[in-house]
Amino acid sequence: MAASAHEDFAFESDLPSTWSGAFPWLEGHATADRAELRAALTGRDLDDPSARAAIVEHILEYRTSSTLRELFPAVSTRDVPGRVESVRLRNVLIREDIADFEALAPMRVRGVMVLRGMGARSATELLGWAVDEAIRSNSTSPTPPAVSAALTRRLRQAAEATPRTKLLDAVQVAASWRQALGQGEAPLLSASRDLGAAPSAVVEAWALLDALTSDEWVGAGSGFASLPEQLGVHLADLDDRQRMIFLGRHVDGRRATLDQLGERLGVTRERVRQIEVRVRKATSSWLERDEGLAFRAAAVRSRIGVLSHVELLASVPGLLDPVDDEGTTALAVLDAVDDGFEGDGDWFAVPSLGGARSETEVRFADLADQHGGASHSDVLASFAEWTALSEKRVVEWMTALGHVRIGDVWARTRRASIGDLTVALLSVEGAPRSIEWIEAAFEGEREPRSIRNALANDDRLIRVGRGDWGLVEWGGEVYTSIKDAIAAEVERSDGAVALDALLEDLPERLSVAASSVRGYAAGWPFVTRAGVVRFAERRAAVRKRPGLTKNLYFLDDSRVAFRLEVTAEHLRGSGTVLSSGVALALGLAPGERKRWHGDDWGLTVTWEGTQPQMGTIRAALATIDSAGGDVVRLDFAEDRVTATAVEDSGDVTALTGVSAEDDRALAIAVGLDRSASASDVLFRLEERGEADLAALLRD
Repeated sequence: MAASAHEDFAFESDLPSTWSGAFPWLEGHATADRAELRAALTGRDLDDPSARAAIVEHILEYRTSSTLRELFPAVSTRDVPGRVESVRLRNVLIREDIADFEALAPMRVRGVMVLRGMGARSATELLGWAVDEAIRSNSTSPTPPAVSAALTRRLRQAAEATPRTKLLDAVQVAASWRQALGQGEAPLLSASRDLGAAPSAVVEAWALLDALTSDEWVGAGSGFASLPEQLGVHLADLDDRQRMIFLGRHVDGRRATLDQLGERLGVTRERVRQIEVRVRKATSSWLERDEGLAFRAAAVRSRIGVLSHVELLASVPGLLDPVDDEGTTALAVLDAVDDGFEGDGDWFAVPSLGGARSETEVRFADLADQHGGASHSDVLASFAEWTALSEKRVVEWMTALGHVRIGDVWARTRRASIGDLTVALLSVEGAPRSIEWIEAAFEGEREPRSIRNALANDDRLIRVGRGDWGLVEWGGEVYTSIKDAIAAEVERSDGAVALDALLEDLPERLSVAASSVRGYAAGWPFVTRAGVVRFAERRAAVRKRPGLTKNLYFLDDSRVAFRLEVTAEHLRGSGTVLSSGVALALGLAPGERKRWHGDDWGLTVTWEGTQPQMGTIRAALATIDSAGGDVVRLDFAEDRVTATAVEDSGDVTALTGVSAEDDRALAIAVGLDRSASASDVLFRLEERGEADLAALLRD
């Protein structure tokens, strides 16, 4: 005989008719949740409070998509507000114009739960009252046996028609077939299938299981409250004053002060603060207590990734829908209660916007050359490593951070003059450009006459042809001629020429050093491999050299100092994105990690992703009592690390760990040879973006 399709959920005992008469849906399809409730009711009297509470708990957990008529078919009470004990519940019913149970009957439980002012306790009290009414109605007007049996059959048939019960049938059929084949230990769904040998019922069961969607299982959204509804349930637990303070203080775009809210509410700012503390304590537990809301929050964080624009989040169901009459969106409320992400209304980041800004700046510093410029393509490639932003959004984000784009080059925020931008532009391009080309790069943001005057008065730029401009550091015609000569030789040799051939010919012909030819042959727009020079397909994003890395100093052969400014991210224990130059100076290579030990604290640096990361330094900051905005120097020596507070921003020794009077030590600190001159050291500091430190040394 074939086994029951539901024997795993078979009811263990018959339910007394006193219960099934009041709640005929208990005789529906045998599922685990029904079996659990039936077991709790078996042997209990109708007047047992714990039994009635079990029914209410079951409804709130499993049957929020059911209507009150489906749950309480025998109830037809009039004047519901006058029969409930809770004043708050009575006020909600009166405000919603719900006088009789017939007005409640077509409403689903989840719809009742989000009525304005309906808190979780009020919803529980309403369901408890309905359970009492159902039991009273059944005891005073019992349903005739024939009618009760017909109703039970209809309810069972309706239950058996749901995707959930169809799935249980299909699982049982598929499992029975595996057992018949002697494959009881094989995976039920992923094991190989012989469609030709399987009975049609088995094939149909497989097809149902393979095609089942979450919408079918839940009921095309009917089983899940929308995000605004979920948040509305929790907001309804707050009274009007608490809700005003919570939204007014923590929804981005409002951020009212304590004084402003106190004036609106007619209370002192201290009273507002006290209420806010209690409200924040309550809202902080929403995600812990509500698994469904926690799922939604996790889905939002997943959609954000690391950094996202609000328009990219519009596809999350209900996220941008309002939760109140003032237009407060579900996203704004979720942002206020979920510390896992942060937004400003336009941009959202995980875990914080400050972290996203910091990572952007560190990555840009790695890409930027000594003149502070980085190509647009390299910036896009870097963003693609850690975000899913489109090119349009990358441009908007970089601009929002204050970076300036000229042509296809991005420049640091502090380099905003025409001369600075042109130097950055030409440095990235790597070759002289015509004045017309340079003017076009400014896209009308500067007057042509202003551009020409600025170029003529900037001692970093030189005219290298009738209308072409280049950098002085390139050496004018000499440097330009080397590059042109190499390009000509590569083209003449069908795209590839031996480096030795260039070294034999060009130094003598152009009166330049062989090292200059070798250097140009190895840089953009060329690439040298196995002694052969070709045109490069693209410009590589070169990792920052330690000697050119800002705030990094070599104290000697085994000791390195790194200075940083303490941020809120450091104080809360977050990690820090590092320049590759710092990681290289500490002896790390991509794919490696290393740990240093301090006094009762430790520090780990990893380079396991695309960018080096330094672990939390909160314990180190606590030992020296550092606050946000303070400057701290970390000194690394073999496997030890120490943290020192920089008390005087004008003290070179405190800033670098090196005496300002020791020229040799200063040269080594910035990656130069110990014989480097003082002017070389100053030039290197300016290259690194440390003009302020250079000024201290000049003084």
